[in-house]
Amino acid sequence: MFERIHHIAILIGGVEREIDEYTAVFEDDFGMDRIRKVHFEDDHCEVALYSVGETIIEFTSPTGERGWHYEHLQEHGPGFFHIAFEVDDIERRRTELEELGYGFVDEIRDGIDWKITTLDYHDTPLPMQIVEDPRPVDERA
Repeated sequence: MFERIHHIAILIGGVEREIDEYTAVFEDDFGMDRIRKVHFEDDHCEVALYSVGETIIEFTSPTGERGWHYEHLQEHGPGFFHIAFEVDDIERRRTELEELGYGFVDEIRDGIDWKITTLDYHDTPLPMQIVEDPRPVDERA
């Protein structure tokens, strides 16, 4: 069902420091190259993406003291946010998961450069998403 791990999301920060201050260690000390940084005004967050082999590491930080990212950070603190598994056909795989009894908290929607949907956190052992990304792995960096 799952092709590979598409990305692992880590919730960091808060409004006291910029996302670049949190991610600098990955660039300066670990030599990781940032793929890109995306600002989501409606969601009040920024996302910095790094490529590690075939997997994307996604650092998400709220940009203000509102929005669900900020609320999640206040309630749970920084750290693991979710894991996203790549699938070949997101609509078919979602239907298969629903038939197995899994719920979803959202509809299939556009992510950064991919389609994404989030499984209900109450139905899974950890926060999970499924992703359909049409780009070959070597073109994601």
